[in-house]
Amino acid sequence: MNESSWRQEYRSRCQGRRGSYRSPGALVDRAVRERTRNGFDLVFAISDKDNFEIESALRKADRRDIPLIISNPCFEAWLVFHFEDCRAVLSCPKDAKKRLRRHVPDYDKTALRFADFEKGILDAAARTRAHGGDITVNPTSTMWRLVDELHRTGAAV
Repeated sequence: MNESSWRQEYRSRCQGRRGSYRSPGALVDRAVRERTRNGFDLVFAISDKDNFEIESALRKADRRDIPLIISNPCFEAWLVFHFEDCRAVLSCPKDAKKRLRRHVPDYDKTALRFADFEKGILDAAARTRAHGGDITVNPTSTMWRLVDELHRTGAAV
């Protein structure tokens, strides 16, 4: 599969729904509604760890068969792993964005460009997978679970 067809396949298989910022538990509830309403086979809920109590949301997600993806402390931590195996604690989202801008100087959360990150997807997945899904590690992300699922289903190379 070439780059262009991979992007098309990715976009066709992954429908993102953005809304107001919600707790991880509320995102799991929304993912269940989306799966039921639209007949999707699989829906992921993706959240920052921030200051949320994550354990109850993870239990709820497990009971409802919704993979809950957590990035600690924030989504930008996942993006940093596309460029480096970051081991320095990122105390807040601002720290993560500052570190990310070392690699993508004009990074803008509202205008994410796939091309800025696509070459590092497998590296980021390998780096964060090495944490074993332990979301108490800072920084980390379990986005590798989504990457692995896309590979398993043939949606990505």
